[in-house]
Amino acid sequence: MVLARLAPERMTMSQAIFFLVAGSADLAGEQPTYTAIKDQLGDQLNRSLHTTYRIFMEPSRAFPKGLGWLTSEVCSADNRVKILSLTPEGKKVMQALAASMNGKSQHHT
Repeated sequence: MVLARLAPERMTMSQAIFFLVAGSADLAGEQPTYTAIKDQLGDQLNRSLHTTYRIFMEPSRAFPKGLGWLTSEVCSADNRVKILSLTPEGKKVMQALAASMNGKSQHHT
């Protein structure tokens, strides 16, 4: 319910799963990439996710309505790889989700 309240109305299940996996991996100290997440989840992801996952990125000219929950940086070892990480806003969303799953009420500001 927390994600439904915080996310855009048209968020798909694939998009929600993508954000949860990316956010959880980042919080665990991993360096998630789109490709690694796609490979991990396999056929569970919608084919259009390769473009629609950008809704979670910081607003840009290409995606002015970005939520600002994730950011990406080019990997220093391989400039073809972009590492995803939570922004402070994305961390708040993940904390609200964790609190909700633990039965605690937390309002997102």
